[in-house]
Amino acid sequence: MFANYLTVAFRNLKRYKSYTLINLIGLSLGFTAAILCSFLAWRLLAADTDFSKAEDIYTVHVGTDYWSSSTSWSPLASAMKESFPSVKRAVRVYQTKHEVYADDNDDQRYQQDVIYADSDFFEVFDFEMVTGNHQTALSETYSVVLSKDAAQKYFGAENPLGRYLWLDRRTRLTVTGVVEDLSNESSVHFDVLANYENAELNMRFVKVGRDNWRNNFVFTYLEMQSGSDREAMQSRTAAFLKSQMGSAWYEGIQMNLIPLLEEHETGHFYAYLLLMLSAGIMLLSIINYTNIAMSRSIDRAREIGVRKVLGARQSGLAGQFLVESMLLSLIALIAGLALAELLLPSFNSLLEGLLDIDLSLRSPAVWFTAFVMALFIGLIAGAYPAFFLSRFNATEVIKGKLGNQPNGARLRSGLLIFQFAVSVFIFICAFFVNRQIDYIQQRGFDFGEKPLITIRTSPFGFEKPEEGLSHLERYVSALRRESDVESVSISSSIPGDNWYWQTFPVSQNPNPKEDEVIQMHGSLVDSSHITTLGLELLRGRNFDKPNEAVINETALRVLGWEHGLGEVFYHKGAPYTVVGITKDFHFASMRWAIKPAVMIPFPPNSPNYLFTSIRVNGDTKNVLDAASELWPQVGSASGFTYNFADEYYSRVYRNETALSQIVTYAATVALIIALVGLFGLGSLSVVQRTREIGIRKVLGASTSNVVIMLSSRFFWLIAIAIIIASPIAMTVMNMWLEDYVYRTDLSLFSAAIPGLAILGTAMLVLALQTVRAALANPVESLRYE
Repeated sequence: MFANYLTVAFRNLKRYKSYTLINLIGLSLGFTAAILCSFLAWRLLAADTDFSKAEDIYTVHVGTDYWSSSTSWSPLASAMKESFPSVKRAVRVYQTKHEVYADDNDDQRYQQDVIYADSDFFEVFDFEMVTGNHQTALSETYSVVLSKDAAQKYFGAENPLGRYLWLDRRTRLTVTGVVEDLSNESSVHFDVLANYENAELNMRFVKVGRDNWRNNFVFTYLEMQSGSDREAMQSRTAAFLKSQMGSAWYEGIQMNLIPLLEEHETGHFYAYLLLMLSAGIMLLSIINYTNIAMSRSIDRAREIGVRKVLGARQSGLAGQFLVESMLLSLIALIAGLALAELLLPSFNSLLEGLLDIDLSLRSPAVWFTAFVMALFIGLIAGAYPAFFLSRFNATEVIKGKLGNQPNGARLRSGLLIFQFAVSVFIFICAFFVNRQIDYIQQRGFDFGEKPLITIRTSPFGFEKPEEGLSHLERYVSALRRESDVESVSISSSIPGDNWYWQTFPVSQNPNPKEDEVIQMHGSLVDSSHITTLGLELLRGRNFDKPNEAVINETALRVLGWEHGLGEVFYHKGAPYTVVGITKDFHFASMRWAIKPAVMIPFPPNSPNYLFTSIRVNGDTKNVLDAASELWPQVGSASGFTYNFADEYYSRVYRNETALSQIVTYAATVALIIALVGLFGLGSLSVVQRTREIGIRKVLGASTSNVVIMLSSRFFWLIAIAIIIASPIAMTVMNMWLEDYVYRTDLSLFSAAIPGLAILGTAMLVLALQTVRAALANPVESLRYE
């Protein structure tokens, strides 16, 4: 019996090639989207769940009401362990860049992210060790643990244990372990992991920060006793900070304990979004199949009638249709898997390297899961058509009294409305997300038309970090002599970099009370910084003395000054005279209002330099070649690396950009599926009304009359879908845009643009069938009547 079902199913799929192809395209696209999105969603939801103690691990965030940082102070970890009995372990993690190479291969050097962690790191995070012992891997000061990928990069196929790795040509570490490659979504992703004591011995900044409660530069992870009351502990943090920080404490600073698994709320949002989008796209594919199968009921009616007259039962006919739908679903699954494998590299770049997924078609688990899903989808897609078609009365079918089945027609209309409503909803959301991205890119920080190159210069690359500034100044002087260089500056931060979120406490008297301190955002810069970045000076001038400063408009208002020039404020007890006021500029996300900002000169022997910025006024390649050739003059152990400044700022909106791409791709796929289904329904409508078209043309109907007659029903159904979906999409987008202080306009007129675009595209697709049918010779359709 089943073999007969398969034979007939193959025969019918082959016989109705066009409709088989239409259903196959819709289901294949649905499977492709579902496979890719479900794999990505699973990886996002599984972030950090592999750690056995994940539910007891917390991260520490510090900040105020208007800024927050995931980094904290170096002495915090030990202080919390001593002050809170519920803290079982406290681990510091510090990340920086080094030039790394193997002991016997110094010709191949890599700029590598390196993290430093306390020795009990692997007691908190139980990574799977490929080789080595996790209990002793970081016990020695000069030990280092590599990821499997890093071990392969530095040592090839050889056993790396006991081998040496150099950091910046001055620190030699012994490889004591190798861990399995880590997924990018892990909170503590690393390729090279060294002991934190090493950083304190070899990096002055880290050593000075050991007991410093002013510079927050480490990630702090807490392993709590099982069953600990986080709320009770959180309520004590304010008093704890005040007692520990001493003079560094100020009113308003907060410390928040965030469960490790809650750190991935953004990732979870994307995961649920992906699951909803994939489910919606799969539903559109199912609706396509159902609608087309029901629309073909007239064509299949005679087949059903004859089979019933010959003794076929309703259950047998239903089974036949279900086998057809499941067979088509399996074929679509194979096509979907192949397409998913083809699109995987592009899909992995969707979140700009935040995540990589691996879809292996050789995995039995993948095949089994996909096979079960295909059968289930085929069962759902074919269920209603199977029972709808198998219920036809054989006598009425044979007599040609089947009619139009009004109940079925209403259902098909409802399904088409729902299908296009979903497509319109996703399309409008994609339209406004992309519009907001364009808005913030245009209104955000303007780096100018001329390229701005930034070279990140860590002070830790110098044996004496305090002398690095003088080396950089010589480097800058040499660059300024290059003909293609317009200007060069040194600064502790640039717009888009996290350092702009460092607090900058100022006051209007040298010995302020706690409530007189104003928290601003500050940057240490040289006298060329404002010119190089293209900041607009509204009044005054750039500074040229150590005790002068430039502030933005918001800082002027916060300080309560009318003019500002010549006014004095105090920072850490030192007086600064305001000599310039810049126009407000967005140095961070446009989710927040512009904050007060202060720029002051580098103090003598400052170790806070981070960026050398070069404004190009000619050939960018020549400038990069010159910057690279002159780099040895700096005397830094770190190699020459550069970025364009707008790349830093673009990272601020990495989540929005990823969301834009996800929704745009989903909208495109959903619309293609809906249009493919509409194409199939339009073709069926033309075929089923061929005689009517011929009679109308014989009686004098024009081509335009026929086109309107065939298209009007679909036009109104799609128009209803647009009317239903538009206000819902507007409401959702308005909720999303509430997070932004600066946002694009959201109007019904704007929402009409994507709706009308979909309506026009749908009518164009219908025109491919209706115009051809309207132009056909009526004699051809009526010659046998």
